[in-house]
Amino acid sequence: MNLEKLVLGVIKRHQKEVVTAIDSPLKVIIPHEQLSLLSPEVVPRTKDDREKLGARRAGFTGELFERLSIFFYGGCLVEAPFFISNGITGTRHIDESSLVKHEVEEPDKGIYGKPDIIDVEEKRIWESKACVVGKKVNLTDLQIGVYRELQLMHRRENEYWKISFVFHRHGVEGVRANYRRSIEELLKEFSEKMVYSLVLPLSLVMELHSPSIAEQAYNKEFIANTQDHKLLELYKNRRGLVSRYKNPLSQRSRHLPNTYTALKTGAMDRLLKEPEKLIEELGLPLTRYRIERLLSPNMFFINNNLLRQYPIVVISDRNHKRWVDKIHYHDVPF
Repeated sequence: MNLEKLVLGVIKRHQKEVVTAIDSPLKVIIPHEQLSLLSPEVVPRTKDDREKLGARRAGFTGELFERLSIFFYGGCLVEAPFFISNGITGTRHIDESSLVKHEVEEPDKGIYGKPDIIDVEEKRIWESKACVVGKKVNLTDLQIGVYRELQLMHRRENEYWKISFVFHRHGVEGVRANYRRSIEELLKEFSEKMVYSLVLPLSLVMELHSPSIAEQAYNKEFIANTQDHKLLELYKNRRGLVSRYKNPLSQRSRHLPNTYTALKTGAMDRLLKEPEKLIEELGLPLTRYRIERLLSPNMFFINNNLLRQYPIVVISDRNHKRWVDKIHYHDVPF
């Protein structure tokens, strides 16, 4: 289905605008000094210089949507990785207010991680992801593991922080490759070509990511031999939503994504159009989630560019504590 038609078909169900965390002015401002660094007067001549500029622009895109997430939902940027103690066996306490990297004497007690946005007062954490139309969204095992440990670490301290992933779907292609386009032109394109946004709780993200289910769904021998028709239907549905990959280069560097689950474009679109049906196809009870259909603010600017109004679907846990306790007890060694 044409994406514009999809959005036009669902937007009439989105009547209420999101109540932004920051009241006024409704504007994200990118400093001129930062823009000038991303728009060199001389076009890079070497491949290496062009790749460096592309990487900086990709980083800028991520930061732009992080700022947008903060404006809509609150919190502040996390500047550096910090140590996340193991939610079951770890003993270290992390002071979120400092947001600095801690020295670790026993690395097996936890892992380092850096969520995008954190709100200590409201006990909220967000991962912000910009994703271009037509591309899959990768959920790496490492990143999901970081958020899972972060959730369990707080549970150990009898705190039930809420973690959400914010997916910003846009139609701006060639952010890295089109280095002749000025950064001002890029900002204008982002303002004009926002398509929709999804806000998903960690519980639903982990369900979509699930390596064991994703791998079993593509296991031809298992599919051929199982007699469980309900299970077959569940795995058939899963194949339509996700794919499972392993990066062969990840063994050379710990900085590269290792194994990951890719969320297909059709799954993203269906979370916008029919989240209830998709949740049921995952084998989950609808009563577990609350679904809101919202709109971005009507008059919102990125610098001097009016941001196109777009639909937002926000899904949240109805009983977040019960879900966190469930994954905690699943991990407790007996």
